[in-house]
Amino acid sequence: MSLRAGLALIIRKREQAYPNPGFLEQLKEMEMELFGLEAATISVAKLPLSRAEKLKFFREDIESSGGPDERGNHRGP
Repeated sequence: MSLRAGLALIIRKREQAYPNPGFLEQLKEMEMELFGLEAATISVAKLPLSRAEKLKFFREDIESSGGPDERGNHRGP
């Protein structure tokens, strides 16, 4: 699972989750090392703080997994 997909899953289940910037940087480095990537699947230094901005940032990942939209309405089954 990519870092982006993993974070989207966490945000979908617990929207207030917020890995600090140092830990996020470690996760990005680990993803690149484990998967042999030149760049991590997350390019930001820190995640948005607000619920709406997090959902917007992970919109495609959450929509494909049946998660909530910006209003908290769940998609999918």
